[in-house]
Amino acid sequence: MQDFVDKEYLKRLSLQAQKISPLVWVADNRLLTEKGIPLEFRNHKFLIDPWEDWSPIQAIIKCSQIGWSTLAILKSIWAAKYKKWSIIYTLPTSDSVNDFVSSKVNPIIVNNPVVAALVADKDSVEQKKIGGSFIFYRGTHSGKTKEKKQESGRGIMLTSDLNIHDESDRSDQTIIEQYESRLANSDYKGRWYFSNPTAPGIGAHRYWSISDQKHWFVKCGACNEWQFLQWPASIDEERKIFVCLKCRKELTDEMRRDGQWVKKHRTRDISGYWISQLINPRTSAKEILLQKEVKDAQYFHNFILGLPYKGSDVVVDRATIVKNIVLTDNSRTEVAMGVDNGVIKHFIIGNQEGIFELGTTKDWKTIEGLIKKYNATTVIDLNPYPKEPKRLAKEYRGQVFCSFFKHDKGGLKIIEWGQKEKYGMVYSERNKVVSELVDDIAAGGVNYNLVESALEDYIAHWDNIYQVIETDSLGIPRAVWKTVENRPDHFVFATLYWSLAMMKMGAKGGAITNQQNKKPLKGEKSFYVTNDTIPGSPLPEFPPERRDWRYR
Repeated sequence: MQDFVDKEYLKRLSLQAQKISPLVWVADNRLLTEKGIPLEFRNHKFLIDPWEDWSPIQAIIKCSQIGWSTLAILKSIWAAKYKKWSIIYTLPTSDSVNDFVSSKVNPIIVNNPVVAALVADKDSVEQKKIGGSFIFYRGTHSGKTKEKKQESGRGIMLTSDLNIHDESDRSDQTIIEQYESRLANSDYKGRWYFSNPTAPGIGAHRYWSISDQKHWFVKCGACNEWQFLQWPASIDEERKIFVCLKCRKELTDEMRRDGQWVKKHRTRDISGYWISQLINPRTSAKEILLQKEVKDAQYFHNFILGLPYKGSDVVVDRATIVKNIVLTDNSRTEVAMGVDNGVIKHFIIGNQEGIFELGTTKDWKTIEGLIKKYNATTVIDLNPYPKEPKRLAKEYRGQVFCSFFKHDKGGLKIIEWGQKEKYGMVYSERNKVVSELVDDIAAGGVNYNLVESALEDYIAHWDNIYQVIETDSLGIPRAVWKTVENRPDHFVFATLYWSLAMMKMGAKGGAITNQQNKKPLKGEKSFYVTNDTIPGSPLPEFPPERRDWRYR
């Protein structure tokens, strides 16, 4: 037992070592991974506390290949046996369930007779019976509409004490929320979310942001400074070593290995962990620097740093929008309007001086009234209800246009205005025009003649979009703008349609917005954990004088 995990760490377990617990169970039985390799914690001390964490709601944002799926598999089997829980274990798709169970779960069972003895019958890809309890493995993406998902009977007959959502960021959030209803009769009502994060506010990161946000703190052997490792400050690129943030002396693998989890927010109930390759003593600074060079920014943030990434270092967020507020009297002449179609229509109204009005309405008569009031050149999203946009484009020929997104197959310009029988239409490549608009707003090319409080919903809609890099069928990478599932983005696209209307008016030689206001590209960098002064709560064995979040 002692060669498996240090005595001092056993003392820190939430359950006493002499009592049965997942970690002691693993240690006593010398359990093996799916590859037949003995589990060890000398290089995985950062996993000891999570093994023994039974907080009902847990959120883990993590890098890849650090042993978390093995933890989740064995811990769920242990909980089914000794806590007698029924468990729902979700993954993004049915195919990922098949791959996960066949390549990870089943080999772990086969490699460990003590585990195999627990899975006596009902052993299939989608469920394992352990004693009187079950673990159900389910995919979340069904390809159905949101309404059909809510009607779906899949999973409705299951009851659960614990829902484990593996790769939650890439899963269908509607289905994940639907599974919460399966916990109603449980005393525990557990929900564990973990994933390589994608963009801020999705899946595991959504819950991690409201958790206690535990960071792995290490102590510098030279100056005794406690700190958590950060990119790029904790790596000396010339020497290719980890260094202390204070004295810049080397942080050895042993120092990184011998850390402690520290809560950033001591009063929050959700248990959160941030795990990056920076804290993995088996990953060198040289390897991380190599990954930075050969991988794109999205991959590096998500899979190496274990951090969400907005997809671009140029983003539209609160700081960017507030920076562009110019509270002057707008002349309200030469006006353009953009309208996002829907049951509730979102509109943006402005001119070269800035955006001076925004709002929502259910009535097309209100939209028509605004067209007349401001004599506004207007672009309206054609779908999902094309009848009224087509009528307005016909009635206000040359003033109102319908927008339709097309995929760029090489022949389409970024923006094309319909001619002859297609007059009244504007066609654009969605991802390219969104990128141009983001760049323009971040550069200060759009003013807002509205106070910040009037822009709250507008700002929230911008926070809900992010960029990812996808590879098409020819293997060519391209930037794709996505929206956080089940969150609104209507004001973003109303702004886009407004910018197209401005272009149609020929503002400043056909530019999207006011080019005279152009500034060097600005915008906030993608999300990153910051070492601020918010009080933290160290684990009990920390000395009293080290009770500050920063350990100053």
